[in-house]
Parts: sequence; structure tokens; C-alpha cells
Amino acid sequence: MHSKIIEISKTPIERDEYITEGCFCYEEFDHFADYLQGVKPESEEKIIEWIDRYEIFERNGRELTLLDVSPFLEKWREKIKERANNIDFSDTLALYRLREIIKETHVDASLRFYFGEEFMTLGELVHWLYNFHKPGDKFYIGGILDYHF
Repeated sequence: MHSKIIEISKTPIERDEYITEGCFCYEEFDHFADYLQGVKPESEEKIIEWIDRYEIFERNGRELTLLDVSPFLEKWREKIKERANNIDFSDTLALYRLREIIKETHVDASLRFYFGEEFMTLGELVHWLYNFHKPGDKFYIGGILDYHF
């Protein structure tokens, strides 16, 4: 299967500074991907539009303004609770199953973001935004990569 990695930054990124598949050695992404490859510039806008679905940013081109992420987290929390009700916690794999539910609950759990030398899932990104940033903070989209997992 394929998904995308979207580079974000606190400062605007020049196109010639965007991440590319050549920026990484295999050991940096082997825990979630088999390989990385660039996307065609003409398909970038459609990929960037995915961000609009989450209602965590107001987007103006490649500029992102952080919104209140509490509603996103609350919806996510409710979905996890619903799915976790079916776990038998006497099962030795219960914690593993719960971890998988948390990772898979969001429809785009495979979408990743690259920020400051770190790959983050959508959930990790939202958690980080909630804890370390405030509504109104600006971010910028850089390079976009496709990855296979």
C-alpha cells in the first residue's frame, strides 16, 4: 500500500529545499516504509487538500494556520472508545489490540508528516500541536513524498 509524507515547517521552505527521497537513508524510515519516492508537482495540490478534511488547520496555499484541535481530538477519542468496547482485557494481547485500535481509528492513519527531522503520524502531529502550540500559529508545507508500506 502507499501513503504520503507531507513536510511541514515553522518557516516557509523554498522549493529547492523541499525534502526528497534522497534526503533519507533507509534506517530513518524502515520502521514504517519499504521505500520513498517523490511525487509529481502537478499532483501536490490534490495531496495538500487532504489536510483540509481534518479541520485542524486553515489553509491558504502552502501556509497553514493552526485551529483549535480539541474537536478533532474529541471525535478521535469517541471513535477509540467505541472500538475498544469490544476488547477482552483478560486476553494477553489486549494492550496490543488497544494500541492497534488507536493507530487505525483515524481513516488516514498511514498519512505521515515530517517536521524537524522527525516523522509523525497524523495522531502524533495533532497531539504535538495540542501540547506545544496554540491556535493561530503558522506552519508551512514543503515537500511531499509517496511511500510504500
